[in-house]
Amino acid sequence: PTHDERRARRLVVKRVEDAARAVWPRATCSVYGSSDTESTWFLSDLDLRVAPNEAMTFLSPSYAVEELAEALRERSALFGRVESRPRARVPIVVLQDRATRVSCDVSFADDGGPPVAAAPAHADHGDLMVFLKALLRDRDLAAPCVEIEFRAPRAIFMIL
Repeated sequence: PTHDERRARRLVVKRVEDAARAVWPRATCSVYGSSDTESTWFLSDLDLRVAPNEAMTFLSPSYAVEELAEALRERSALFGRVESRPRARVPIVVLQDRATRVSCDVSFADDGGPPVAAAPAHADHGDLMVFLKALLRDRDLAAPCVEIEFRAPRAIFMIL
């Protein structure tokens, strides 16, 4: 992505974090997935993980997704589409920023803590990942619920 595209993504991260802080004042938002590993292109969605940084023993990820979705919907001038998926295997909020047109999937950090740090299996195959994402998008197979996973020594494609 260009400098302007990276700036647009940082703006979306800030906007989502501001919405999360309206619900949980100490919340932080971090990037993970292809945007974090530099195997992204501008049309790729942005994967974010919110850490509420609050005592969350009473709050399930499904409920947190609904709370965050409501806070994002209250900012309808910023976000054109906000869809909560509380019953997904990993509950997420799917949204699109109106100004930048960046699509985003937002999940929650495990136990309200920091995001799980895992070395991506495809970190050294960024160009291949960008090509495969473009191919899937060209064939209308790049819905938010589609993930590509590369495992050495051969490619295994998983459509979730």
